[in-house]
Amino acid sequence: MLAVLPFQNLTGDPKEEYLADGLTEQMISQLGRLHPEQLGVIGRTSVMGYKHSDQRLDQIGRELSVQYVLENSLRGSGDHLRVTVQLLQVQDQTHLWAQDYDYRPRDILNLEDDVARAVAGDPNPFDSATASRFDSRASRQSEAFDAYMEGRFFFDRDNSGDLKRAVKRLRTGD
Repeated sequence: MLAVLPFQNLTGDPKEEYLADGLTEQMISQLGRLHPEQLGVIGRTSVMGYKHSDQRLDQIGRELSVQYVLENSLRGSGDHLRVTVQLLQVQDQTHLWAQDYDYRPRDILNLEDDVARAVAGDPNPFDSATASRFDSRASRQSEAFDAYMEGRFFFDRDNSGDLKRAVKRLRTGD
């Protein structure tokens, strides 16, 4: 069992919080589709309670009944995003794998595919039908993806001003 902890927004820009939340959701979804018979991935609603949490990894592991945790952070500077992903074993809190990914904001859709392949330990773990689904998703316009993630972020905050902003972003991408 694996828990994908919420991405930490280390960009210094609170406006990028929606991107961190959207990446968390997408990473959970992507990893959950990898090999569900071999790798169980804890759902978004269960892990989002650990956003901005300072709980120890062993405590999170016990509460979620997971053996592995994926810790993530997002940094940015100008037209550059760096995502750091670390796979940790809960039992002894050791790093099993860690990687930095550098992207331009418009290329961020490729992140989930790259990380999912790396976590699976296979450079091409997908059959041709699965691979084509990922390729077609990655080819979507990043502006639409960005609008969706920002809309979800405002919707989840659940106050009237944010709800109006969420509806506007989800309907028009504005």
